[in-house]
Amino acid sequence: AAQQHSLVSRADAKAAGYTAWRWERAQDDGLWLQVAPDQLRHAATPLTFEMSVRAGATWLGKRGALFGASALRWLDVEVPASDRAEFLVPRSLRSIPNWVTIHTTTQWEPSDLINHNGVRTTTATRAILDYATSRPTAAQLEQTIDSAIRLRRTTHIRLAQRLATLRGTGRYGVRLLSELLLDSGGES
Repeated sequence: AAQQHSLVSRADAKAAGYTAWRWERAQDDGLWLQVAPDQLRHAATPLTFEMSVRAGATWLGKRGALFGASALRWLDVEVPASDRAEFLVPRSLRSIPNWVTIHTTTQWEPSDLINHNGVRTTTATRAILDYATSRPTAAQLEQTIDSAIRLRRTTHIRLAQRLATLRGTGRYGVRLLSELLLDSGGES
């Protein structure tokens, strides 16, 4: 567990000498708690953001990627902290069981996906566009844009170009994001 960010799978338990019966009993007794399918944590270990991210990423594999504020936080961009991990999957997988918070999209582009610290995530550019749909305040969104640009996770031009391709009727946050891009990204 210590080598895997406090997460254990059935295979790990078997390698540690647990029989199938003993492993099931430990779960039934509340000693091991499920974070995602076949990703468990010890009851004495508090659930952290990193645990949620790694458990969800392991379970989803290439079917999903970190979404919005979760992706931004994983990329070290300043964003209001949330302890839950949110993931994005293609719309065709919308019936996937929601062990973690799942968002779906029809715009599943390989250019929007990267691997950062062993976890598949959306790029900062796509994550900012997705974060805008979660109704942050103008100040929060502006701070996030500035942080991403300052950290060189995205550029003003890349944000504007991707916004133009993802813009659509009914997409919340587009108008606010367009207005903020007019004067965001400055560095002192």
